[in-house]
Amino acid sequence: MLVFIDESGAPGINSHQQYFVIALLTFYDLNQAIGTQAQINQLLVSFGKAEFKFSQCKAAERDAFFQAIDKFTFRVAATIVDKHIIQNVALRSDSRKFYNYFLKQILVSSNVVDAQIRLDGKAIRHLRDALVGYLNAQQDGMVKNFQMKDSKSDPLIQAANMIAGAIMLQPQTKPLSLARAT
Repeated sequence: MLVFIDESGAPGINSHQQYFVIALLTFYDLNQAIGTQAQINQLLVSFGKAEFKFSQCKAAERDAFFQAIDKFTFRVAATIVDKHIIQNVALRSDSRKFYNYFLKQILVSSNVVDAQIRLDGKAIRHLRDALVGYLNAQQDGMVKNFQMKDSKSDPLIQAANMIAGAIMLQPQTKPLSLARAT
């Protein structure tokens, strides 16, 4: 199981954004991951881009991106957090706990088991360090291997970014079932 994770919005309550989104892109077949990665690399060349980031893409680039990866088999899961309804004091006051809590929730609800997890390495240092410690402390068989990667060098983290960004674009709409298997 290969899991690529990125988020949209700032973790924690102390930001102007009402929503926070974490998206997981999961591959059960290595060949599907390799094919998706190759397709994204081709798109990068055709658009003359170094990296796909949802917030920096034009609508036509976004459409082409999602059409290109749609032919591959993967699963998407996402958590959309409305920060205005968070009551827990620890989650409200500590962005590390906020991030870790919602990441753990999506990993558990997505039935992640024995996974190789890749997360965007540009995360804020204190969040990244806390997350590494948090995931390494888990003894529940969820994480086989965990790495922070620079999204610029990992097209599948870029795909997770594009998915999180698309979800963040309309988070107040009725949540859809985001699990996909084709």
